[in-house]
Amino acid sequence: MLFRLIRGTIERDPGKAHIWVRRWAIVLTLFIAAVTIIIDLITLINTFLGGEITMRFGIKVAIVLLIALGVFLHFLADQKGFWMLHPKKANMVGIAVAVLSLVTVISGFFIVGSPSHVRMLRYDDQKVSDLQVIQSQVVSYWQMKG
Repeated sequence: MLFRLIRGTIERDPGKAHIWVRRWAIVLTLFIAAVTIIIDLITLINTFLGGEITMRFGIKVAIVLLIALGVFLHFLADQKGFWMLHPKKANMVGIAVAVLSLVTVISGFFIVGSPSHVRMLRYDDQKVSDLQVIQSQVVSYWQMKG
C-alpha cells in the first residue's frame, strides 16, 4: 500500500522519484527479502542434512523461496527504475501476483484442508493417543494384579 501511494505521487510529480523515504523503504525491503531467502535456504539445507525432509516441508520452502525471490526481484527492478519506464508491465505483474496469491491460498485449502478440518484431525489424533495410554495402563494393571 505504501509503495502504491508513493508510486501515485511520483506519477503526479516525477521529481519525487528519488526521495529518501522511497529509497530507504526499497533498501529495507530488499534487505528483508534477502534475509528471508538466506534463512529459507539454511532451513532447507539443515532439514535435508538431518534427514527430516518431507514433501510438505519442501513445498513450503519452495513457496517461501518463490515469494521472497519475487519480492526481491520486483523491488530491485523498482530501485533501478524499470517499473517507471514500463508501467504496463508493472500492472501486468501486479495482476499476475494477485492471481498467483489467490490460487496459492485456494489450493492450500484443497491440499491441506480447512483450518477447522485440520484442527479436528489433531483432536482425533489426541483422542487416539489418550485411548492408547489408557489401554496400556489397563493391561499393565491387569498383568500386575492378575
